[in-house]
Amino acid sequence: MLAPVKRPDASEDGTDASPGSPRSPRLLVHGWTAPHAGVIEGTGRFGPTGVPVRIRRFDGPPRGAPERLEHAVLPGVVAVVRQGSGTRLATWVPSDARSLDDDRHELTPDELLQLADGLAVAHAAGAVHGDLGPHRVLRTSDGRLLLDGFGAPWRPDPEVEPTARDDVRAFATVAANRGAALGPATSERLTELALGADASVPDGGALSETLRVAVAADGLAPADGPGSDAREGPAAANGPVVKRLPPGGVYRSGEDRAETKPGRYLPPQERQRPRPPAWRFTRRTWFLLLLLIIVSAASLWVQRRSLPPSPVASDAASYVLDVRLAAPDAPPLEIVVVEAPDGSSLPSGTRLGRAPRRVLLDREGRWVLQGVFGDRVGEPEAIDVPLRREAVLRLPPEPTDDPPQEPPTP
Repeated sequence: MLAPVKRPDASEDGTDASPGSPRSPRLLVHGWTAPHAGVIEGTGRFGPTGVPVRIRRFDGPPRGAPERLEHAVLPGVVAVVRQGSGTRLATWVPSDARSLDDDRHELTPDELLQLADGLAVAHAAGAVHGDLGPHRVLRTSDGRLLLDGFGAPWRPDPEVEPTARDDVRAFATVAANRGAALGPATSERLTELALGADASVPDGGALSETLRVAVAADGLAPADGPGSDAREGPAAANGPVVKRLPPGGVYRSGEDRAETKPGRYLPPQERQRPRPPAWRFTRRTWFLLLLLIIVSAASLWVQRRSLPPSPVASDAASYVLDVRLAAPDAPPLEIVVVEAPDGSSLPSGTRLGRAPRRVLLDREGRWVLQGVFGDRVGEPEAIDVPLRREAVLRLPPEPTDDPPQEPPTP
């Protein structure tokens, strides 16, 4: 359990642009990405401790009170720095955490319940996410799951404010596509929620209770209720916040620094002349430093120009597609999107789990899916949605090393 730590005093580095506010912790930013849904994301480190953080920059205050969210799957807020009308929100995310877009891990029923409990805690605190998807579900090397992104005012549609019901629908879509070993009751319930056919589940609390009933109906024993893994700790006050650092992250206190002894008068002949610095900036050093800054800025500009447009979530309807295998003895194939209609949030290369299974598509039009097993690639299968509700994946026979037999000579 990660315990909250106290806010540092005014001796810490960094400044806050708002007048009269205490000094804020320094955030060392490594780089920024292209804006997505009104938020600019970046990575960096938290100055006093050096722990890795994810930094999000946006206009206005944070959505909800992210520094008050206490749950095992919700990343801890390290700092909230308000600069004029903008905000920088830093959360601690382990450097080895990978999203489900980069990881083939499939979520078990118990893991889905943990994530649903975290969503329930966030909604109970008034924090709506607005950009839930596989890219927001992180998994560390030791198997810990994180639901990242709370606090930033994600707004895929600038004219529409996201609601808790939108989070429920997005969560159900992720769970239906990336869930493993789900029973029939759980799978059917997630499909109904992803399609928006059930209005009785308005927020994460109702979602958590619904999933527990479905998992119990499938004969599985659910864990304790929502918030069982919640961390305990006092809520932070308004203003710049520093809390919940990872194990080993501590602040240096004044006792760790050398104390200044009271001085005494020394005659000029006994005074020790200050030593010259071990190194000095020469003209050549300044020139090389300036050249390095120019080259770095140019490469960053070229990289931003070459970035593809960020996928934007939409309110499009979901379509159910049953994917099965052509041969009953075929190995389980990984379902890969080869081609998707324009505007889909499932671009080419997205993995939808292992067939046979039911997947959810978010756009009408022509889809091309393909099965992959190890180094073997199946035949592309084109489907027109919603005219077809079933896809059959075929895997060509594995080549053999036997030489071809020649026909017998007469």
